[in-house]
Amino acid sequence: MPTVRIAGVPVSFPFTPYESQLVYMEKVITALETKQNALLESPTGTGKIIYSSRTHTQLKQVVKELKQTAYKPKVAILGSREHLCVHPEISKMRGTQQNHSCRQAAKQMRCIFKSGYDQSKKGGNPRIMDIEELVTVNRERQICPFYASRDMLSKANVIFMPYNYLVDPPLRASLGVSLENAILIFDEAHNVESIASEAASYSLSTEDIQGCIKEAQECHRMIATSRYVPEESSFLSTQSVTTLMELLMEIERGLLSFPVSKDGGCTKPGEYIFDFFKAFNISFDTAPMVLGISEQVIEAITDGGNASNPRNSKLESLVSFLKTIFRDKDNHHKMTKQFRVHIQEETQTSRRYQSGPPVMKTMRWFHYWCFHPGVAMQEIYDQKVHNIILTSGTLSPLDTTTKELGIPFPIQLENCHVVDASQVWLGVVGVGVTGKRLNSSYQYRSSVEYLVELGNTLINFARLVPNGLLIFFPSYTIMDQCVAHWQLKPANQQPCIWDRLLQLKTIHVEPKNRFEFADVVTAYHDEIKSNPQGAIFMAVCRGKVSEGIDFSNENGRAVVITGLPFAPIKDPKIVLKKEFLDQAIVPPGESKLTGNNWYVQQAARAVNQAIGRVIRHRHDYGAIILLDERFGYAQQRGTLSKWLQSYCHNFSSYGAAHEMHTPPQTSTLYR
Repeated sequence: MPTVRIAGVPVSFPFTPYESQLVYMEKVITALETKQNALLESPTGTGKIIYSSRTHTQLKQVVKELKQTAYKPKVAILGSREHLCVHPEISKMRGTQQNHSCRQAAKQMRCIFKSGYDQSKKGGNPRIMDIEELVTVNRERQICPFYASRDMLSKANVIFMPYNYLVDPPLRASLGVSLENAILIFDEAHNVESIASEAASYSLSTEDIQGCIKEAQECHRMIATSRYVPEESSFLSTQSVTTLMELLMEIERGLLSFPVSKDGGCTKPGEYIFDFFKAFNISFDTAPMVLGISEQVIEAITDGGNASNPRNSKLESLVSFLKTIFRDKDNHHKMTKQFRVHIQEETQTSRRYQSGPPVMKTMRWFHYWCFHPGVAMQEIYDQKVHNIILTSGTLSPLDTTTKELGIPFPIQLENCHVVDASQVWLGVVGVGVTGKRLNSSYQYRSSVEYLVELGNTLINFARLVPNGLLIFFPSYTIMDQCVAHWQLKPANQQPCIWDRLLQLKTIHVEPKNRFEFADVVTAYHDEIKSNPQGAIFMAVCRGKVSEGIDFSNENGRAVVITGLPFAPIKDPKIVLKKEFLDQAIVPPGESKLTGNNWYVQQAARAVNQAIGRVIRHRHDYGAIILLDERFGYAQQRGTLSKWLQSYCHNFSSYGAAHEMHTPPQTSTLYR
């Protein structure tokens, strides 16, 4: 393995490094030596080594890369019981039921895997394994992977974990891992802003509160009928549970009586959260008592309830909510400035029975939304970490990321790609095959003219692109609308747009159900291997396909973006976020991130992330086709990843794009 001295430090690479990899590592070493945070944007293919990412799928790829290096650190990989439990019954449960059943089985020595862990030399020597290998190896040894992974923490040099374990305070506290002097590296860090905000936010509905009341009622019945006998040291009694039920009913009545408008709901400053709960005598002084009783009710119903019911406890959600609100008495006034309280009414249609009539159900939501990701990041930074490195292919604009995260990043990099111009074709095609405009904005996207023009244009590109073709839509709603129209049979008995696409390639559509997702991805990859014509994968920006799925080589020879994925402009959370940014006061001389700039940048990041599914390594190649005239506007082109901008062509007609996308012009691309 080649070893290169970078900034005086010898670094071993599994292969001869590219120039962009050397530049990247120089920034990493500088950050580590100076204990400064770093914000590093580098396209896929430049060889990032990380320990924290969004999903276990992404972490698995990192572990695979680590195995190819000269470095053999002691490694731990963390996951939840949902990912790691191998008990034949408990592994089928989820949430509160699974966690409590696991603890009880361990305590009562009813789990052979926990007993196997206790009798072994604990977790053994931490070696480099991904989460699937951790499960397989320990199942064969009849050792619990969950407890084994926790035991590895104290011995490991490198800890891999999804980054919600770091940004979510209760999860972070549950690990018992000290962050003091630790090097924190976040990969796929374009998600950190939203994850950090969500980790600090909570929502509670009247339906949730009703669920809490039912759990308290169940506990009351269990105590009254001696199905559950509280320990002598417990606060739990029929009287204390009755008091809890009455408190929950008061909260529900208070939320239902709140005056809200049908459209906009009602918004209050963040500090109102304490006024709301004060009305029910819940404060920093009384919250511990409410939490203590609630936690004992949860324990009672999971102990004595229906163990086959793999449910999440509504009371557990309320406990998490209250713990977050009442955790920092000294700084709560400063913290709440970054939050807003929003109460809204929502009407849903459901069916009690599959064949029964629809039932209208109205419920209230109480949202406590964090609009500054820096709240969560500052908490991490204050743990006296060595430094924090954020890296992704889509972090730009870096100054915006710095402002949003609220901590300094003195070291920054917008890196080049490892490919050259012969491997990339990037075109904006703002008009379709018959000369009609392609524009997916609200004004045009539902018109028959647009739907037909987009479909016919995709048919023509499907003829040109070999192997795999990825097509990204701005949202599930727009994708469903397009698919439904394209499947309509014309009156003249000619094949519909959908059938004409099927004549060229098989079609796979991203499902909303996460349990179906893996099967659809596998079917697509199998089709690419077996069918010379290739396949189409229709997906959505910000969906699962656009995040961390590798479509290298024949799996993705072109990616089409059919429109700009702007978030719903009237969504209360979007409206309040834009207002929050517009009202923020910045120091003199510092540029301000406006609500509109943030709104545009969020859409741009989603586009860049989808584009990044193709051209995954040094020898890969592919086309990027932007089918919306707005991509041709100077402002929008400027939001593309820096490495892409010099390749971008804006075509005035489909014919010009077609000519540029066929041999001999693409002879070096589709080789």
